[in-house]
Amino acid sequence: MFDIGFWELAVIAILGLVILGPERLPVAIRTVAKYTRQFRTTWLSVRNEFMREMQEAELKKEVEKTMEAAREEFSELQTPSAERVAELDEITKEFKQSSCTYEESKAAAEPVAASKPQSEVTSQPEAIQSPQPEDKTKS
Repeated sequence: MFDIGFWELAVIAILGLVILGPERLPVAIRTVAKYTRQFRTTWLSVRNEFMREMQEAELKKEVEKTMEAAREEFSELQTPSAERVAELDEITKEFKQSSCTYEESKAAAEPVAASKPQSEVTSQPEAIQSPQPEDKTKS
C-alpha cells in the first residue's frame, strides 16, 4: 500500500525507540495499529458501499432503458400503421370477393343439381384403388 521497504521500517523503528523510549514504544505501536485497522475497515466499507451504489445506479439505468423500449414497442402496437391498415383492407377486399364468387358458384350449381336425378347428386365418389403388385411366386 505505501511501498515501504525493510530499511525504511528499520529507520522508523529506531527513531520511535529513540523518541518515545522503550516504555512507551509498545503502546504507541498498538495505538497506530489500532487506528490503521479502523481506517482500513472504514475505507473498505465506504468503497463497498460506493460500489454497491454504482451497481444499483447502473441496474436502475438499465431497467429504465428497458422500460422505455417496452413503452415504445407497446405504443407502436397500439397505433395501427398505414401498412397494417392497407394490408387489412386488402385482405377484407379479397375475402369479400371470394365470398361473392362462392355465393355465385353455389347459386349457379343449384339449377344443375335440380336437373339431375337424385341418385347422381347424392352419389359418393368411388374409392380409388391402387394397383395391386403382381405375385412373383406364381411363375
